[in-house]
Amino acid sequence: MDYRIVFLIFVLITFFLYRMSSKKSFFAGIINRQAILSSLTVLALIGSVISFVVLMTNQDPKPLIRQAGYWLSFQEVVSYADAIPPYLTDKLSVKDVVRMDTDGDGFREWVVFYAFDQQGGKMPLQGFDQQDGKMPVRAVIYDNDLGNPPLIFPYPLQSPNNEYLTQGKFVINNNEQVTSDKNGADGTDLPEIFIWGYPDVQFGLPIGTKAVDLTIFHVEKQTNVNVWEAPTNNPPRYRSMGSFHGDGGTDFDATTKEVSVIEQSEYIRSQLARRSVYALSSVNNGTYMDSTDPTKLGRPIVSTLDFYPDPPDEILSTEFPEKIVLAFYASTCGSTSKDLCNRASLGWKAVDFLAKGQKDGPTPKAMVAWNERQADYFGLPAFSGIKNLSVEKLRFYTEQPDETTIVEITFTVNNSPTKTAKFKLQMINGHWKIVEKLDLQVSALGN
Repeated sequence: MDYRIVFLIFVLITFFLYRMSSKKSFFAGIINRQAILSSLTVLALIGSVISFVVLMTNQDPKPLIRQAGYWLSFQEVVSYADAIPPYLTDKLSVKDVVRMDTDGDGFREWVVFYAFDQQGGKMPLQGFDQQDGKMPVRAVIYDNDLGNPPLIFPYPLQSPNNEYLTQGKFVINNNEQVTSDKNGADGTDLPEIFIWGYPDVQFGLPIGTKAVDLTIFHVEKQTNVNVWEAPTNNPPRYRSMGSFHGDGGTDFDATTKEVSVIEQSEYIRSQLARRSVYALSSVNNGTYMDSTDPTKLGRPIVSTLDFYPDPPDEILSTEFPEKIVLAFYASTCGSTSKDLCNRASLGWKAVDFLAKGQKDGPTPKAMVAWNERQADYFGLPAFSGIKNLSVEKLRFYTEQPDETTIVEITFTVNNSPTKTAKFKLQMINGHWKIVEKLDLQVSALGN
């Protein structure tokens, strides 16, 4: 729930009631009109204050609401927070409870999110944590599909290698279908369960915030259908298909079923990031996991350094020389694809990234190679029509003299073996330009 919207609604209601209370003709026929409007205004004002406090303290009031409902029911309803035994209350707390139909049987199961490895202690009410936004989270689905009379049986949502699902805010949904295997009770295809994890941002998530965690679960066909048999979760009712983390964001393509992961931390200086794309494996039960080690993700079909989120409008004016080298290679692509060639449509010209030299001076070696069409000087098969271009590493050498620097790039092109090239760049008329190729052993430029 977005409490910013709740606060706005309360403020608007308070303002409306206040204005109406000043109009004598409004509800003129109602006895005690003024007292009624004043009471409603006070209640709306209280709601505004409470929602404002929730926003300022970044606390979720739902644990308090659930606790109040538990006591109002004379403790006869099930409270997952109070069901935690005393010896676990210092280690585990309920972060949220979501009701949703996870297995297509028409009954809304309970999806309970637990925070563990707690930090900073708890408020008096179970689950109302001071710092639970920084705590790892796991989830369990409780269902009534086993036993006679029915049991409330737990089905853990177990991520690969027993990892946590997220450690910030989260959203769960099941409106995307990844596989088609008629896993529903009536032979239908059930959608997968997606758990998205977001950074813990105060005042709610801004519009457009990217999820940094994504775990996808497949609903397996129910095998233990005899209500008289001992309940079991073996094999697991909900099987993990893949768990992804990217500090720059994760995304799912509903058309291709591919998951993109952005890792930015290593190249945050120059707004570059590693973009990896994972596809379903046909040899590992239709998951994203490795066929030999199901606790690890399989190899991505694409993994390349790229501009994040997009290259600057004036790429030639960038202050980061490594962006110039990356843009030079991207400019040689012939068509748009999922690797670095996804920038092919920008219309960059490779020659624009090369130093042209001074008047009456020698032509820089990089420009000589361009003029003589020596694409192999740059480790390329050609200066145009390049395909399957992926950059593995990009290294920037600091503290070089006379407005010069060194950039090293490691890449693959047209499915060839990995290549590494090192270039000298110079600031010319306020623009970084590629001057020449250097020996790989060079790590500093002379004066």
